[in-house]
Amino acid sequence: MIRIEEKKLDEKHLTSLEYYEFVRNLDFHRSLAAICIETLFFINNKELDLQNLFNVAQIEPFDFWKMINSFVKFDKKMPVSLKEHFYIIEKMIIFGYAWKSGSTLDKLIKSFEEKSKNETSQGSKEGGILSQNSRCLIKTEIFLNRSEEVFFKKVIYYTASQILDICEQLNLTEAITENVWQTLTYILSNETRLLINRNINHLIICSVYVNCKNDRIKLSFDDLLQK
Repeated sequence: MIRIEEKKLDEKHLTSLEYYEFVRNLDFHRSLAAICIETLFFINNKELDLQNLFNVAQIEPFDFWKMINSFVKFDKKMPVSLKEHFYIIEKMIIFGYAWKSGSTLDKLIKSFEEKSKNETSQGSKEGGILSQNSRCLIKTEIFLNRSEEVFFKKVIYYTASQILDICEQLNLTEAITENVWQTLTYILSNETRLLINRNINHLIICSVYVNCKNDRIKLSFDDLLQK
């Protein structure tokens, strides 16, 4: 894994000193240790509460997520079941764990909101932190690093996939599905603060319910939750 990360840094033309600082990064090593612990629990058919793992390792879910892609690629002989397990964890982090109050993403949103307030007072106004192409921060001179940009793109990808899956199971029309998608993209683009301390699945369910009610489609919350 170190070699994979080293290659990424080489592509960015970082100096040996910058690489040295990277390998000394405590969050990197804590995340790597947490990945190994989760792997051991999985191959021994034991469950491990992710939040407890994050707390014990003293890492943020976002830092753990950054390690997943490198981990599943460093060994081509890695069992498919293990890779699938970590992709499930990735989705869990993207949909909920990463949006805790005080997290990296929470701080990023606050930085964006502060910048937006300053721009609004000067007569300009921008959208939310996460646009459909996940690059809206460029306009406000708050640049996303590579990991943050990839994360936000995956938020959009997993959200779209989840909406499509739920709407197909409910046999909803393409028009309703599109309306649900538009609702979520508005939230992601303009009301990103709503994600803090929430699970994106909850926002999707509420959006489906509201759009069905708006089109007078009979759908109870219980039926929706079962999907």
